[in-house]
Amino acid sequence: MSTPTKSGANGSGEKLELNQREIEVMAMAFMCISDVKDGVPQVDAKKLAKIGNYASADSARHIWRPIQKKLMAHASGEGDGSPFIATSTRGRGTPKKRKADGEAGEGTPTKKPRGKKASKVVPKKEEIEDYIDEELADGEA
Repeated sequence: MSTPTKSGANGSGEKLELNQREIEVMAMAFMCISDVKDGVPQVDAKKLAKIGNYASADSARHIWRPIQKKLMAHASGEGDGSPFIATSTRGRGTPKKRKADGEAGEGTPTKKPRGKKASKVVPKKEEIEDYIDEELADGEA
């Protein structure tokens, strides 16, 4: 199955991108539509929480809301009317192995150790009074 490559109705070529998880949540949410108000489907969050195995209706609502905003923006004309395309969340490939300490190359930068912050030494009240007395004595002479 291939993804459509045609541009949208206005020819801008931008597509609404949904990752695999968003598509799954959207499918579950469509099974939970309870009503349609002003052309906007109302999703029953309790039912979505039950179907999607979420802890509460609030967590299901928090998962659905950003997806709903994407869809509504696309449908209201902010998008270009092009077909949906699915994006992979696994595009990062396999993680690379790290080199052992002995295998590190010459050009490999090492992390600088953090030094301790110098603590501020607050002079004692007696030392301040002695300093002031010495300065006054020097200034009067």
